[in-house]
Amino acid sequence: MKPLSIFNQPGKGSKKRTRRNLSAIELQSASTHVLLNCPQVKPFVEKFSWGPIKTYSMNKYVVNGFKFTTEEYSKYKKTNNSGVWVKGGDGNLDGVDYYGVLKEVLEMEYSEQSC
Repeated sequence: MKPLSIFNQPGKGSKKRTRRNLSAIELQSASTHVLLNCPQVKPFVEKFSWGPIKTYSMNKYVVNGFKFTTEEYSKYKKTNNSGVWVKGGDGNLDGVDYYGVLKEVLEMEYSEQSC
């Protein structure tokens, strides 16, 4: 089964990644987020509604020349880049910005086969 790749971001996950099983709540949350917030999936809603076939967890991700690491990974490093900021608006309650700490990087694979 070939994975369906619709996100062509210039980023790269860490080479060391582990297979991770999501809890039912995590799976529902992640799937709902993808279905509601990613316009790239509109043509594939039926396929994506079945959820990912595989999920991988990583401790770092590089995008646009910036390396982001999870809080746990950077705990004992000289530099820390686990902070995240998401600008409010477009669906976010009252346009409130979100500031937080990167706990985990997930890569979800979806089937290219018809469901």
